[in-house]
Amino acid sequence: MTEERETRDIGETLQELLLSEGMEDLRELVRIREVWSELVGEKVAFESKPYRLEGERLYVGVKSHAWVQELHYRKEEIKSAIREKAGVEIGEIIIKILNLK
Repeated sequence: MTEERETRDIGETLQELLLSEGMEDLRELVRIREVWSELVGEKVAFESKPYRLEGERLYVGVKSHAWVQELHYRKEEIKSAIREKAGVEIGEIIIKILNLK
């Protein structure tokens, strides 16, 4: 007898696993990263990357000081967009220069 298997989206499966393992921050970071280019635009997304979430504190890496300033001026806009599009409440965004690859 052949067993039928349910086909599931890997993203949904990963999010369910993270939630079941008590990794809500990581699950929410995954959601933010999935929509990052939509939130900040393609050009900014290419130069930046959310890399850690601790509670309501989001850490974003950027390639240069110019991008630190760009994102600094857009923090409130980005927090609002994250809340609207990813359903995640961000209280603070910390921007650091990192070697992004």
